[in-house]
Amino acid sequence: QKLADYNLGLYASEAYLEVAGPIDCLAALRDHPLVWYIDELIDLPELRYLDQIARGLPTAFRSTSVVAQHNAVASGLGIGVLHAFSAEADPRLKRVLPDDIRVDRTYWMILHADQRHLPRVRAVAQFMRDLVQDAPLKLTSAKT
Repeated sequence: QKLADYNLGLYASEAYLEVAGPIDCLAALRDHPLVWYIDELIDLPELRYLDQIARGLPTAFRSTSVVAQHNAVASGLGIGVLHAFSAEADPRLKRVLPDDIRVDRTYWMILHADQRHLPRVRAVAQFMRDLVQDAPLKLTSAKT
């Protein structure tokens, strides 16, 4: 069952951009270190959304944790692709190249056919649907 659409964008901290300078085109990315996944641990093709852009960029920090990536970018370690719904809520971050880099994805909830009728599974599934539906923060960025 589809839960929600969301998008990701390229972000940098305001402090990082003050020191490193603005990023005004894709070619300028080559001068900035990337906060990124651990390449060897990317099993899903959906996570390889920057292969065509980020290949060969120096990497400042690698983690499979999106929270760690968010904190590394907010701390000024480099630029990174972050979930818009969390990055837009962080006043330390600024979206970079919003017209050039945008990745759209969908969150899905999958239930095993043998378990979907169990009361505890139905309760958690309903909780997840309600949580996403009632979320005060939209999963997609209105600014993009």
